[in-house]
Amino acid sequence: MLEKEEIKGYILADKFSWKPNIHFALFFTLKRLIVAKVGALFKDFVASAEYAKKAEELKEVSIESILKADKDNFEIPYTDITDIEIKKAGWKDKLVADFVTIGTLTIKIKDKKGQKFNITKLRIDPSAPSKVKPQKLEDCINVVRSVLSDKLSVKS
Repeated sequence: MLEKEEIKGYILADKFSWKPNIHFALFFTLKRLIVAKVGALFKDFVASAEYAKKAEELKEVSIESILKADKDNFEIPYTDITDIEIKKAGWKDKLVADFVTIGTLTIKIKDKKGQKFNITKLRIDPSAPSKVKPQKLEDCINVVRSVLSDKLSVKS
């Protein structure tokens, strides 16, 4: 029996486009980054806490099951990543940051176009019973640092 590849942590992030905005969980293992779709705004509109719940569910299944769960899911081996930059939302982004995002995560990949994600600020109803906690930028940085410290740069 194959040993399950351990997920060291994840970050909830959005990719905005003219199509429906896609919400992803970025799962970090010891060998690779798994980008898994957990929702799409305007397609299946749910509260952001629901995206976190979906990520928690996916975290319990095998990596191969995650990759097969949706056509938008993909992997990036760490050997292909040249740099990961996490940038805190600045004063220019204040309005957006207060509502939607706490920063950006940009992944530079060898010989390919990079990937840029907005790190989601979870909008959680404090009166609703939930185990989901708001995502903090420092926690996101620590997840990446735990597996890719040599490729991580953090900007304010």
